[in-house]
Amino acid sequence: MNTDKDHLSDPNLPTAIMIVKSNELYLSFKGACQKLSISTSTGRLWRNDEEKQFPEPVVINGVNRYRDSDIEKMIADQNKDTEEKSIINKSSNLKKKA
Repeated sequence: MNTDKDHLSDPNLPTAIMIVKSNELYLSFKGACQKLSISTSTGRLWRNDEEKQFPEPVVINGVNRYRDSDIEKMIADQNKDTEEKSIINKSSNLKKKA
C-alpha cells in the first residue's frame, strides 16, 4: 500500500520533484539545475569543478538530493561574485577614460 510519504522518495517519479523532510526542501539533480538555470550537462561539469563549489548531495533512500538552502547559497555567492566583477570592471573603465 502506497502512503503519501512513500511517493516522495520514489526514484521513478520525475527527477525535478521536490522532497520536504525535516523542514528542509530537497531537490533532485535536475531540479537543482533548473533552479540554477543551467542544463544538466552544465550541472555535471560544475559538480566536477571545485571552483564552482557545487553542493554535495544528501542521500535519501539511496537517491542523491540537494538541499535547497545549499543551492540558494550557491546562487547568492554567484550573484555576489558577479557584482564584484562588475564593480571592478566599472572602476577599471573609469581609470582608462581618465
